[in-house]
Amino acid sequence: MNILVLDDATEQHAYYQHVIKHVKGVGTITMASNAEEFQERLGRCKQHVIICDIHMPKTSGPDILRQHKEQLAGSNIIILSCSDNINLEADQLARDGFSIIGIFQKPLIPQDLCDLLDAE
Repeated sequence: MNILVLDDATEQHAYYQHVIKHVKGVGTITMASNAEEFQERLGRCKQHVIICDIHMPKTSGPDILRQHKEQLAGSNIIILSCSDNINLEADQLARDGFSIIGIFQKPLIPQDLCDLLDAE
């Protein structure tokens, strides 16, 4: 299972990698901090899971996902946010045809993410 994390908080990237690498079946873990990096890294290999922060500078996480909807067909999406309206964003993405498998409020509880990924 390949995972692509989209979060502008680059100081969190090492944390995500540390947490995710312990999940069975994880292959490649790729990080992107903006739309350009996401586009470039998305094309490297099939991404089974996208972990996406909602609030990003310039372009929001959901808008970045929508721009690459065809490439994300078959990928499961996990939404992260420190905002209270996280469910509204996730619901809209689901209505747009994305497979939302998890919604997490930041700060992330590592075991919750691992449990969800283990179920994949």
